[in-house]
Amino acid sequence: QENENLEEDMRKAQESTLMLKSVIIPLEAEINQLKVQLKQEKDKIIELEELVSLVSCNYH
Repeated sequence: QENENLEEDMRKAQESTLMLKSVIIPLEAEINQLKVQLKQEKDKIIELEELVSLVSCNYH
């Protein structure tokens, strides 16, 4: 009986692990994609700030 309970617990733990991986792995991929996107947007902001600075220096 105890051995059967242990096997059942192990099976449930394995199922839980697979379920969590099926959620976590796509989320990790999405997070990494968003990090890349965020860096690109930050780079654009820096570029625009530099342009604004140049324009305002030339304007004055």
